[in-house]
Order: sequence, then structure tokens, then C-alpha cells
Amino acid sequence: MKIIFDEITDSLEMKMVREGNFLKRKVLIIATILVGLLNSSTILAQDEGNLIDVQFNNTQLKLNTINIESNPNDLYVQARNYFEGSGFEVTWDEVERKVIAKKDSSEIVINIDQELAIINGFPIEQPIRMIEESLYIPIIEISLAQGLKVKYDDDRKNLQLTNLIDLFREFNWDTNLDEIKNRSKGLKELADLGYVVAYSDYKLLNFNTQVYYHFRENRLKEIAYRLNDKERSLERFSKIRYELEQKYGKPEYDEPRFINEKTFNSFIEATKDKNQNEVDEIFFEKLVDGDLSISAAWKTEEFTVHLLLSGSNKKDITNIDLSIRQNDFVFTGGK
Repeated sequence: MKIIFDEITDSLEMKMVREGNFLKRKVLIIATILVGLLNSSTILAQDEGNLIDVQFNNTQLKLNTINIESNPNDLYVQARNYFEGSGFEVTWDEVERKVIAKKDSSEIVINIDQELAIINGFPIEQPIRMIEESLYIPIIEISLAQGLKVKYDDDRKNLQLTNLIDLFREFNWDTNLDEIKNRSKGLKELADLGYVVAYSDYKLLNFNTQVYYHFRENRLKEIAYRLNDKERSLERFSKIRYELEQKYGKPEYDEPRFINEKTFNSFIEATKDKNQNEVDEIFFEKLVDGDLSISAAWKTEEFTVHLLLSGSNKKDITNIDLSIRQNDFVFTGGK
């Protein structure tokens, strides 16, 4: 972090020399922002009532302060502490005057001048903020945009952030039906068959998602998620697949599958003499039309994870289906 800070301050001093005093005030403001981001001694003085407990995958994050607004979604955390505590690698783009934080498949770009944060290529609505000369970011919206699960307890002033991979461990395998029902209050119930309960409005990757819990003898054996999307389906699918690979290694299989030889041959014919962008567009059209699907699977001694991306020309959407089941369980649609 100190090396990055030295590079930034040196570049700002040179910029003042080149452009003169006219921009001196603006450049000093930028320098002040970066001091707040990168200087570990910068701590915002706040009342104890404004401090909350933040955990990432059940590990305490060393976040000095959090600014709490009237709405829980407006929680702001000091950027430097968040990046360091979450294991991000931070760099500084002198030309664009941007802070770039990377970790695994996530990239957070903070445009200082525009007060804008961009997560994996998509800007978030809430602006970044300067609070007493320190840079703060909206932790809930940024976490959701990264595909984290967010759980906030206002009474206890506790914020829990969980990786997608750990969503599978939200319940133990032998969790009973009543416990899942109790913890799913507030979600819209889709079905309750005794051996299956399903809900909509479940938050996964910041999407309103359907979740299905399958049981045998009142014990949880499988959790399945479905995301209905189109525009960002390949991006979301790729992110999930990458994270699963980081967790479980190379999948047993990972490939596109055409529904028959005819659709495969038509794809080959349509992509002749096309550049990569054109091939990608044709591939996506075939996917949405239901002519092909992409699937991957990981198997451990205890359970199997399956990931599928498929489409249907009748609905003009794509589905991302993600499931984890115990190896001894085969869902047959009955008890």
C-alpha cells in the first residue's frame, strides 16, 4: 500500500508542476482523497452508536468506521480498510485518476472525479463519498454487485457478507423443513409439498431468484437456485463458474452442448469467416433460442454441484440453474 501511495503523490506533484497553479486546488483535493484511502492512520471520529460489526465469511473485518445513514442500504465503509480486509490488490491509474481494486473475478474501479464506483464493468447507483477527508464506499450495494450475500441486523448493528460458494452452507444437510420455513419468512412462497418448498424474491447475485429446498424424511438433501435473465446471463454464469472452480478445482465436465447435430452444423456454417465478436453474438443467439446449453459439474465425496445455462425461444430469456445435492440423493418429484 505504501508503494502505491508514493506513486500517487509523486504523480500528483508532477501534475501540479506541468499544469500550474490553476489546477493546484483540484489536485490537492485528489491527494487528500487518496490519503484517506491509503493512509492507515486516517480514522473517522464517530460516536459508538455509528460503529457496526462487519463479518466476511464469518471472519471479522478490521474496518475502523462505518457511516450509517437513515437507510440500512446507505451504509458506508472506509474504502482502504474494506479493500485490505477483503484481500483486494489496489493500484492507481494516474492518467484516468482512478483507484482499481482487484480480487479473483471481481474488479472495483473508483473514479474519483465522477464520484463513481464501477463493479465488473457496471456502475452502481450510489455515489462514493468524502467524509472528513476520507474516501467511503456504499458497502451493501458494492457487495451485492460482487455477488455476495448480504445480511444486516439493525438491532445488533451487525453486517454479514458471504461468498456465493458459502451460500450452499446456509443450512446443514440435515436441516429440517420447519427451520427452513422459519428462516424464509418474508419471502414469497411458491410451493410447499412437504418434500419440497420453494420461494421467490430470494437474493442471489443481486437478482430476485427462486430457491428450492428438497427433502427426504424431513431432512434437507438438495438446494437449487434459478436465475431468469438474458442481458447479463453469460457474465453471471462465467462468474459463478469461476468461483466454483476456485473452490472445487477443475470441473468434471465444462462444455457447451447442442441439442442435436443439425443445430451444431448450422452454428458451424453461420460462424464461417466471422470475427470473434460476431461468433460470440451468434453463439448467444443460439443459446437464447434453446439450441444449446452450457453446463459444468463438480463432485466431492459428499456432494455434487451442478451449473447450467440454457435458454428458450418461447420466452426470450435464459436460465441459470445452480444446485448442490448429497451424492446419495436422487430427486424423483416425490417423497
